[in-house]
Amino acid sequence: MTQDSAGPSAADSNAPVTTGRWGTGEAVLAWISSVFVSTAAYIALLSIGGYSPFTPQRPGGHIGRIVGQIANGEAPNDDSVPLIWNMLLLVPGWIILLGVSWVAAGAFGHSRPGWSLTGTKSDVLVGIASGLFLQVPIMIVVGILMQLILGEFAPSGRALALVDSIDSPLAVIALFLAVAVGAPIVEELFYRGVLQGALVERMGPVLGIGLTSVIFGAVHLSAIEFAPLAVAGLGFGVLAWKRDRLLPAIVAHMAFNTFTLVLLFASTGG
Repeated sequence: MTQDSAGPSAADSNAPVTTGRWGTGEAVLAWISSVFVSTAAYIALLSIGGYSPFTPQRPGGHIGRIVGQIANGEAPNDDSVPLIWNMLLLVPGWIILLGVSWVAAGAFGHSRPGWSLTGTKSDVLVGIASGLFLQVPIMIVVGILMQLILGEFAPSGRALALVDSIDSPLAVIALFLAVAVGAPIVEELFYRGVLQGALVERMGPVLGIGLTSVIFGAVHLSAIEFAPLAVAGLGFGVLAWKRDRLLPAIVAHMAFNTFTLVLLFASTGG
C-alpha cells in the first residue's frame, strides 16, 4: 500500500511522459540541498547578526560563556542565536526539502509525490491516539530499555536548551508552531510521502518502512534521540502505510511533538 501519485492522468495529451514513480534519487538530492541551504542560512545569520554558534545547553554553559568573554576582555553578553531566529531558520530548509523533491521528480521524468492532506475525522482521532500511544507507553518502554543497555544517561541537552532559551511569549508561539505544526507536516510529507513511498515500492513494506524509520532517527544527529525517534518514525510509517494516506501520520506526529514540548516545559518549570 503506497501513496497515490499526484502526476497528470494518462488522458491528458499535454502531460509529460513519465518513466515511473519518484524514487530515492529525488529524496537524496532534496535532503542534500536542504542541508546545504540550511547551513548557508545559519552561517549568514551568524555573520550578519554577530551571534555565536555556541549555544549553552544548561546554566553551567552560560557561566562558562561569561567566564570566557571576561577572560578575552569582552563585556558579558549572551550572543547565542535567539530562539525565534532558530525557528525561522528551519523554513528555508523545509522549502528546499519539499521543493527539490517536487522539481527533481519532474526533471527525472518521474511522477510527482502525492501530497494530499485530505482525510476523515477518523484519521484525526486515530492520529491523535497513535501519537499519544507512542509517548505513553512506547517511549517509556524505549527509555527503560535504553537505561538497561546504556546505564544512567542524561536527557537530550539540545531539547532542554531549546526550552531554556525562551524569553518571551512570542518565542513560545514560535517554538510550538515550528516543532508541533511545521516540522510534523514537512517531515511526514518528505519521509513518509517521498522516501518511504519510494522504498516501500522497491523493497516491500517491512524493509521500506523500517529503513525509513532508521534514516528518520539518524538525520536528527543525536545519539540519545536516535532510538526514540526511530521508533516514533516506525509508528508514523506504519500508520501512513496502513491508512494509505499521510494525514493520520501527520496528526500523530503533531500529537507526539506537542506531548514532548509539554513534558519539557513541565520539567523546566516553564
